[in-house]
Amino acid sequence: TQKGEPQGLRVSGISTSNPLRRLGFRNGDVIQQVNDETVTSQDQAIAIMQQFKAGGDFTVQVLRRGRPRELQLQIE
Repeated sequence: TQKGEPQGLRVSGISTSNPLRRLGFRNGDVIQQVNDETVTSQDQAIAIMQQFKAGGDFTVQVLRRGRPRELQLQIE
């Protein structure tokens, strides 16, 4: 945590039609790791999102309402 906030990328502004919603993300989720790579900066998170566009299998660790959760994504 940093200043009482969990480290990672907080997800917000996801509407019901947003592709991230269909992948399992919810507003307020904090993405902490993708495929065992810790998310430490916004630039790093953007690079990871670019990997999503390329497709593949991803394991994403998020904090949802303060509780750890793992999302298994398969993107084609």
